[in-house]
Amino acid sequence: MSLYRSPSQTTVEFDDFIAKFEGIIDYITTPGSHNLVFIIGDFNAKLSTWKHDDPDTEEGIEISAITSSYGLTQIITEATHILPNSSSCIDLLFTNQPNMVTKSGTYSSLHPNCHHQIIYANINFKVFFPPPYERKVWHYTRCDIEGIRKSIDNIDWNRVFRNLNIHQQVELFNNYLMNIFQNYIPNEIITINDKDPPWINNKIRNKILHKNELYRKYQRNGKSLVDLEYVQNACLSLNNMISESKKSYYNRLSNKLNNPKTNPKTYWTILKFLLYLT
Repeated sequence: MSLYRSPSQTTVEFDDFIAKFEGIIDYITTPGSHNLVFIIGDFNAKLSTWKHDDPDTEEGIEISAITSSYGLTQIITEATHILPNSSSCIDLLFTNQPNMVTKSGTYSSLHPNCHHQIIYANINFKVFFPPPYERKVWHYTRCDIEGIRKSIDNIDWNRVFRNLNIHQQVELFNNYLMNIFQNYIPNEIITINDKDPPWINNKIRNKILHKNELYRKYQRNGKSLVDLEYVQNACLSLNNMISESKKSYYNRLSNKLNNPKTNPKTYWTILKFLLYLT
């Protein structure tokens, strides 16, 4: 969460800020939620425990008391606001997991007229991916539409639904449709592994397994030059296959973005994905 507190707040305005600030902290640190909390912003408040030569201000004392009561630690300890004749630490970063911060500090401002420095924190955590799972993929662009229509038209629905209640009819109708779709829409079961980039397909995975097997054989056989050549050729072939697959994947995304028929949801999903990669 990020916020800004104006240095020109009146006493009433500051009391209102503190009440809302405490309410937000109370909400995001609900017991049992296990939230990783980072609150960052320009607080315009000073405290000597944040920067040893800063004076203790009423705002700093109040903010420190509230954050400490919720188990939050302020980790920036150097000047973040630098003027020609003074400096202070007023851009702060509070967290409930300071042990996860491996490094923190400031970077110089990106603009010479900006007196605020950039504050940062490196966080040490691992992203755990879900285990691989299977999923059925339908290739709708290759479906036999006429076959589906004829199959549906050939069903005597009056006879099929006779003596059935509405729930049974719906269930039977869905079963009939699924059977027809299975026959006239090409489909396959694929294994999804979220650790892999989207351009890694089954052919590449098999190629990786083959390359790994050649490498194990190379080690078992005393690392002969002949086996080494096999491994090197497999690595070269694998790298070329990955490059081609990646290029093809991005070309497909590009074509979708350039296609005026692409629906807005798909368009923005692709765009956000590309922005995330950059």
